[in-house]
Amino acid sequence: FPVTIAAVGELFQLLVTPPLEKRRTEWMNNIAKKLKELEENKNLNLEELRENELFIDVVTQATQLAIKTSETEKLEYLKNAVLNAATEESLDISETQVFLNFVSDFTVWHVKILKLFDDPTEWFKINNKKPKDYFSAGLSNILLDAYPELNGRGEFYNLVWKDLERCGFHRTSDLNASIS
Repeated sequence: FPVTIAAVGELFQLLVTPPLEKRRTEWMNNIAKKLKELEENKNLNLEELRENELFIDVVTQATQLAIKTSETEKLEYLKNAVLNAATEESLDISETQVFLNFVSDFTVWHVKILKLFDDPTEWFKINNKKPKDYFSAGLSNILLDAYPELNGRGEFYNLVWKDLERCGFHRTSDLNASIS
């Protein structure tokens, strides 16, 4: 039995540790590159940044989250949080942590759906899609026109919608609610 545990530990080290280290290294290099660009453009003093507790908190939390994901969109959101913490003087740590928690807890689909329903007309325009002419339709019709890959995945997108409602991002309880 102990040999098996040791073998599993070695296998874990062999399979998981190198990709995690690669993620961490890529993340840190990407952040360092962006911070250096900001310094070169006179938007940032790296020496002062060492003393910025908010920045240290954000970069620590964002790094932990970045290592846990391979999703490009999430990595971009985390990078932006770090860069904002580096350059904004009036950021509130609590609000920043709430944002980072949302990035951690939400899927990319949560953000895609939020962006769509923030301004559906603009979303369709930006994405070069033509929405159907609705006299009256459920929000799910608009969602499926925007993202046909969600067709047949109602349980999933309804779960995402409920998450967004629970967090206060909308007040429409049902995607099948008819709008005109």
